[in-house]
Amino acid sequence: MEYNMNMYAKLLHASISRVSYEGNLVKTYGNPTDFHITYVVKKYREEKEDMENYPYLVNLCPGVTTAVVEDSEKELYLIGPVSFEEYKQVNLKKFIMQECSGQEDTSVFQKIPYCSRDRFGTTVLLVHHMLTGAELSLEDLWRRNGEKVNKNHIHERQVGSVLFERMEFENPHNPYDQEVRELNSIRNGDLESFQKSIRETYSGSEGRLSENQIRQEKNIAICVITLASRAAIEGGVLPEMAFSMVDAYIMQVEKMSDIVEIRSFMRKAEQTFLERVQENKKPKVKNKLVEDTKNFIFQHLHSKIEIGNIGNEIGANTTYLSELFHKTEGITIQKYIQREKIKLAKNMLQYSEYKTEDIANYLGFCSQSYFGKVFREYENLTPNQFRQKYGKNTRNK
Repeated sequence: MEYNMNMYAKLLHASISRVSYEGNLVKTYGNPTDFHITYVVKKYREEKEDMENYPYLVNLCPGVTTAVVEDSEKELYLIGPVSFEEYKQVNLKKFIMQECSGQEDTSVFQKIPYCSRDRFGTTVLLVHHMLTGAELSLEDLWRRNGEKVNKNHIHERQVGSVLFERMEFENPHNPYDQEVRELNSIRNGDLESFQKSIRETYSGSEGRLSENQIRQEKNIAICVITLASRAAIEGGVLPEMAFSMVDAYIMQVEKMSDIVEIRSFMRKAEQTFLERVQENKKPKVKNKLVEDTKNFIFQHLHSKIEIGNIGNEIGANTTYLSELFHKTEGITIQKYIQREKIKLAKNMLQYSEYKTEDIANYLGFCSQSYFGKVFREYENLTPNQFRQKYGKNTRNK
């Protein structure tokens, strides 16, 4: 167990403190951190009944969390604290002054280690399983700890309040059938129907998702872009491509501060999904093995892809898969891989500042010269000529 605890602490770049039920420190794994122990143990003992047989999460301040796991001997294991917010210097001064008897030990004001929510949760569950034998999921962990703060009847009351307000002021939401027409147009790659659907007029209004108007527009854009991506997937766009587009678009939305810009970008994102559907529309019936092959290729464009590896991954004979793909797509698997790598290379040359040699290495080409040769076959331009002509960033040519 000693070895495992040390490895878990190392994985989190944080400490795991073993303490008695009364809060006395017994042993520390990883970097010693003890300023929070008294407060965390007190909180745990106050709310233990609500969290029986589950790890208990304690927030020290926004974004900073410690987990508590109790073993069969009534000893407590405090995992963390960690920060879920990357690149942010956490200010614990208020917590220290209020909960730790006003001690201003400067060593306390160190940067709390960053850890992704899922990595932290997974490590907590592994420690919990090692100490108790219980098997829980991440969903169990988040749900159970959320319930101790947010009781279900609160959500019901909020729904009732919003519903009453809408009815009282005769202000219904936008009609559902309009949303269906809009998403169907994306799913079918029908630009004319899409443009008609977004120009429709009706008596309803958009839902209220925030008191802040900028946040309201961002939330609506996030919802619309996510729905558009799912419609595009149903229309034939590779899931991994659609998910990556959503990630990029939402991050871009979050950087905006102008309502008109957000709304315009949202519509452009929807139309881009529609155009991807148009690019993928084919009169033939889709074949699952072929679609699985294409999805595998998209997920591994950054590495050298062997046809044998694809067959092993999706459970198909290599020769049969090659013949089926060629017959269905009108192109060999190797040429398809090459074409998709060049598509990604074009995007990187246009919008990133990566050097040509770095792009060649990232996409798994054996050399920069070979990358240039293949690129020219498709674009009739060298990578540097393409960047000079179409690139948004031209510092690295």
